Parts: sequence; C-alpha cells; structure tokens
Amino acid sequence: MLKLLIFPVTAVGKTAVIGMGGGSDCIQASILAKILQQNGTVCSNVISIRTNKTTSQDSKGNMGEERTVHNPARVIDDDIYLISTETIGSGRFLENIPASDLNVYLIIDREDGNLKQKIEKTLDDIGEVETLIGVDTGGDLLYPLIETSNQSISTPDQDRRVLETINSIQGINKKCCIIGIGIDSPVCADIILQSANASYFEPDEEIKNDILDTYTVWDMNGNNDKRFGKTLLSWQQALNGKTGVVCLNIPTRYVLDKKNPWIPFVNIQSATKGMFFMDVQKCLNAIKQQESQILKNISDER
Repeated sequence: MLKLLIFPVTAVGKTAVIGMGGGSDCIQASILAKILQQNGTVCSNVISIRTNKTTSQDSKGNMGEERTVHNPARVIDDDIYLISTETIGSGRFLENIPASDLNVYLIIDREDGNLKQKIEKTLDDIGEVETLIGVDTGGDLLYPLIETSNQSISTPDQDRRVLETINSIQGINKKCCIIGIGIDSPVCADIILQSANASYFEPDEEIKNDILDTYTVWDMNGNNDKRFGKTLLSWQQALNGKTGVVCLNIPTRYVLDKKNPWIPFVNIQSATKGMFFMDVQKCLNAIKQQESQILKNISDER
C-alpha cells in the first residue's frame, strides 16, 4: 500500500530540482521547488535537461534543429547555462518562464556520455546541494525499455537516461518525483510504484490554489499558444477536479501538424492530481524488475 504524505518529501539540506524529460518538465519541477520553499526547504535552483536537437515544434512548425540559447544570464560551461527572463532559445523554449522566480539552469545533453559531468558542474555552481530531486511529468519514466528480436517496447528514453545519471552521482540524497501520472504512463505503473515503495502526496486546497495561481501568473493556463504543455495542462485540469476523458486547449496548429500531430485528448485519473515520490535506486530497481518480467513472458510465449 502506498504511503500518503502530508507534505512533499522532506528534503535534506539545500535542494535542487531537475526536470528530466525536457519539454514542460522544467515547469513542473519549478512548481515543486516553490512548494518545497513554502515548507521551509532551501530550494531555489531548478535544472532543465534538453537534448541537443529540438524534439517538438517551434512556432513555425520546425523540429529536429540544433538547440540554441541566446542571451543567457551566464554561461557556466559548454552546454550549461543560467537562464534569465530575457533568454530565448530554439524549439518550444520554456525555461525563461520560471526564471522570474527561481535560478533556472539549462543543460544540453548530447548523449555522448558527458551528462554526469555537466550535472556535477551545475551542482558545483549552485553550491552545497545535499538533495537532488528528479521530476518527470505524465509517468513515461516508468515505461520498461525492452528491445528483443521480435518486439520493441519503447518511449523517449531521456527520462531514463537522466535518472540513471542522477543515480550515479555520489555524495547526495537522490529522489525522484512523478507529477500528473496517467497522462503517458504504462499499464504497469501501479506495480512499479508499489515495488518502489513510492509515497503519494495530494495537494490540499491551499497548495492547489497556489499551483494554479502560479500557472496563471506565468500565463500557462491555456490562454497563450506559445506557453503550453500537454502534461501541465492535464495537471491543471486534474487539480480543478476533472477526471475521465478531457480535451486540452492545445493550439490547433500543433493538433493538425503533419509531422508531429499532438493528440489533445487525455484520460485523467484521480491520482493525476498528486505527486509520487520515491528513492531513485528503488525506482530503477522496480522498472528493471518489470523489464525482466516482460522478457520472461516473451520467452515463455515462444
């Protein structure tokens, strides 16, 4: 049975939050940072991980372009930037939005084995970080990644790669958080969460209103067709009490895009409004246990 939390996991010492999957993960990670701050946790730094090629359309419909960053507050090192509200970037660039409230770092991951060093350099720049919380939205982090000769079960593996990297960093407490589960999570998500001994936190009325107010201040409640994300819109619907099939306010040009059409319909569950917290190693162990079970089932079927 999942443990219910009265407040999000109590972080030890100075804390940094990291949006693992690109896209709007940095926005939800920033929301979590603000909630932790309200509980007295020292958490004013957010890290966003982006691949070196854009993976979703920009305002002109372009994708797969080289990631660029212009006018950062500071360049920490190659592919590491401190973002300001004046910073702009290629793709659907969102990191400058929470920069009005938090220190937002952007790391460009070239998938060349150097991500750990980049995260460590960023943590050094922040200084004295004792707890690192990786944030995934929607739940695709929990997908077992299996490749066999006759079957491929896949999902964008950035979340997994970042989680593995976080787990390899020594000398800090490592947690992960899933916000808005059910939007793109696997059918085995509940099994993995149980196995990982995950804890569940559901925002009370005060925290819920603070979250929704923050989205309004950031102009990300569905009214701005340049400031949106599927999971953040889904989470807001869930926090407003919606369940079942909901049509999100995704800009029409994205829904009708010929290269990468967005599906505006989501099935919101009761648990979508909450957050699941767990130890990084336990999360990885639980996912890998499911991968082993899938491989066993495939073998038994042959």
